[in-house]
Amino acid sequence: NVVVFRTRGLIAQQKGAWRDAIAAYTSALQLEPNSGFALGHRAEAARSAGDNDAALRDAAGAIQLLPGWIEMYLLRANALRSQGKQNEALAEAAAVTAANPQNSYAHVVAANIYSTFHRDADAMRAYDMAIALKPEAYIYHNRSLSRPKADVAGRRADLDAALKLEPNFADAIAEKASLQVDSGDMSAAISTYSSAISNSPDDPSLLMRRGIAYARSGDAARAETDFQRVRDKASEPVIFNNMCWAKATAGVALESALADCNAALAKAPDVARYLDSRGLVLLQLGRLDD
Repeated sequence: NVVVFRTRGLIAQQKGAWRDAIAAYTSALQLEPNSGFALGHRAEAARSAGDNDAALRDAAGAIQLLPGWIEMYLLRANALRSQGKQNEALAEAAAVTAANPQNSYAHVVAANIYSTFHRDADAMRAYDMAIALKPEAYIYHNRSLSRPKADVAGRRADLDAALKLEPNFADAIAEKASLQVDSGDMSAAISTYSSAISNSPDDPSLLMRRGIAYARSGDAARAETDFQRVRDKASEPVIFNNMCWAKATAGVALESALADCNAALAKAPDVARYLDSRGLVLLQLGRLDD
């Protein structure tokens, strides 16, 4: 039964068992060779397993059968980028919009590919096309993230446009607060983060960012309250690592950051990026030998 094998593949993907997922989708394809669904998901599993060649082949097959599966073009672009094939990766941006000219998301994906390779003018044109087709908050938010860091006015205008369409769009609110942090206006940033948290009270990223803004403003007690709320809800080591890394790069609450890194490593001691985060905290603390 092909549905059983496809379902096994999806379950394995959710668990991060990439080889099991590949095996299940392969069995599904033996029963139904022209299943774009199985090809595309096997491409995702192969990419996650580090087999870019297999991912590229399967994604190409999925696109041939399902040209509207936008994520497959992005998968191919990322795989080609990891192989150092810039021109081929950029070709995926043209391919996704050629196959889906009236799909605004296709133009957003093209813009993100162009932006990755610092083709800023091409990226802005693609975002403009996406907005012309269907103005949506997430498109303005993506465009704000793709603008040069120095283009503060453009980034702020995009975020305002996003929030006009979706006043409770948490990611846009958080990004607006980040701009306020960069400008040194911690009071405004804390207020903006608080507005977002009122809509998403358990969002760990928002709580973490507001905690860092509190720490930068000198309010260590409120900062620690936010950090503790994140810890109380955290079940995955990546949450502790993200908090550790954010504090380390901000240069605040470093002892607290070290405790977070240690909590991540207690759950997953052999994850390189968690060790990397702890290394940065120890560097910030001046513990060079450690």
